[in-house]
Amino acid sequence: MQSKRVKMLKNFAIQNQSLTHQVDVEKHKNERAERLMIEQSRLAIMGEMIGMIAHQWRQPITVIGMLTNNALLDIELGELKMDQLVEDLESIDKQVHFLSRTIDDFRNFFRPNKLPQSITLGEIENELMTIVGKSFENNRISLIFEGDKNTHLVTYKNELLQVFLNILNNSKDAFLENRTISPTVCIYLNEAEDKLHFLITDNGGGINADVLTHIFEPYFSTKSEKNGTGLGLYMSAMIVEKHLHGSIGVCSENSTSTFTIIVPKTIDEKGHDVY
Repeated sequence: MQSKRVKMLKNFAIQNQSLTHQVDVEKHKNERAERLMIEQSRLAIMGEMIGMIAHQWRQPITVIGMLTNNALLDIELGELKMDQLVEDLESIDKQVHFLSRTIDDFRNFFRPNKLPQSITLGEIENELMTIVGKSFENNRISLIFEGDKNTHLVTYKNELLQVFLNILNNSKDAFLENRTISPTVCIYLNEAEDKLHFLITDNGGGINADVLTHIFEPYFSTKSEKNGTGLGLYMSAMIVEKHLHGSIGVCSENSTSTFTIIVPKTIDEKGHDVY
């Protein structure tokens, strides 16, 4: 009787070990798939950012070219004035510094934050305008921020900016597709005890009910294959929930859509909420 019991226990142990191994295998598969989706989303965003850099650089490059040509023409005509040359060179130097700063801004955006950073709503606004401002301006899209610009939060800044960027890019695509009149995105900030609520609302035509139920699923996209990977909002949900310890949701009514992002005001160095 005892030998049967021992045999049964051994069989249970073997089965348990086998199940544990299967769970580990599936866990590693899921982790690999998740890393692949993160990389795909990252590459897609980088492609969009390159287009934004082109918009950011077009005007300063034009200014530099114009000032250089004017100086060369003055030299050829023998009309070069030293004070005008100095003024033009200072203008060129200013534009070069702008180009350099833009490179740093975009490079820093793709550098993952190892530790949470203190940032204000005003700084979030400035960084987003640096990235999407020129693209929105060229498409006559208004981007409005409402809330106390001095409100502080301690969080993973670049990850939060990536979430905002994904949502803003979706809004821009909806505006262009629907040919929205007076396209506008509003980012509202509300404080509630130890949480911050960001509401991102646009008038891009709204989202169909059947789309809303799948909007945060991987590889789900209403865009053409060449224009969307279907990973942007999925990655946004992952970032908010897993890295920022918050929640994200979306609702749509009439021709407007609103994304709600709730995050703790403070995350400690280990990535935990601080209450």
